[in-house]
Amino acid sequence: MKIYLGIPASFTSFARVIAELSGSAGLVSANAFFNHRTGRFRIPAPDLFCGIPMALDSAGFVAMVRYWFYRWNLDQYVALAGAYPWDWWAAPDFCCEREVAHDRTEVKARIHATAAKLAWTQLVARDMGVKPCMPVLQGWRPDDYLRCADLIEQFSPLPNLVGLGSICRRHLAGPDGVIAVVDRLDAVLPVHVRFHLFGVKGAVAVALRGHHRVSSIDSQAWDAAARREATKVRGKVDGFSCDLAYRSAHLRAFHGELHNGLSAAPPHRPPTQTAMFLEAAQ
Repeated sequence: MKIYLGIPASFTSFARVIAELSGSAGLVSANAFFNHRTGRFRIPAPDLFCGIPMALDSAGFVAMVRYWFYRWNLDQYVALAGAYPWDWWAAPDFCCEREVAHDRTEVKARIHATAAKLAWTQLVARDMGVKPCMPVLQGWRPDDYLRCADLIEQFSPLPNLVGLGSICRRHLAGPDGVIAVVDRLDAVLPVHVRFHLFGVKGAVAVALRGHHRVSSIDSQAWDAAARREATKVRGKVDGFSCDLAYRSAHLRAFHGELHNGLSAAPPHRPPTQTAMFLEAAQ
């Protein structure tokens, strides 16, 4: 399982830290490059991330929660995707978290919008000579994600890697938990398809370690934790500052804890339908 560590502002400083961490990569939000005053993206310099592998997130959750729409047009986003050698760049999607999708009608509408936006994005990318984006499956219930996959496959086969959105804030277990979503997709999707899990907690990543469908995860939980702790400390310690050194220490500690958890033996799980099918076919 590959770990993409979310990088906030001060890209180069945090990229240097990630470069010290074995086997890690970085993920950055498109929103971090967008100048809301000029309405344009800043194009990343070739050496901005110190040579570490990087991926580009479309910032769909932030766009929907703050503005209810993307503040840039599709041509601008695809141009940003083509301006740097990203490991992958995520398709702009329409998230289904409860903060945004308040009922089943809204969830279903956003699933259809995600599939339609992907089709449009792939056409624009092809016309601009940019490599295809990584599709993102959206929904809330496990079968929502299957519906999204079905809609996408009506115009294009699923590639080797797809993202699973709207799972950052949900529980690990339960009928709509992360495990239920992964296992439902595992039972139906073509065997070549693997998943990138967006914004999952460390506990989710550890619980799913060794799962044959999970290719990678990303998390910026380290920075959120640093800021929370700084809020508690500030005012109690004279001269305290939540500076780069303080946040970098949290980044190293988070990576160490996550790496140790992922290095442990995978937990035993009952085989999914796909796993049983493959075993029977051997």
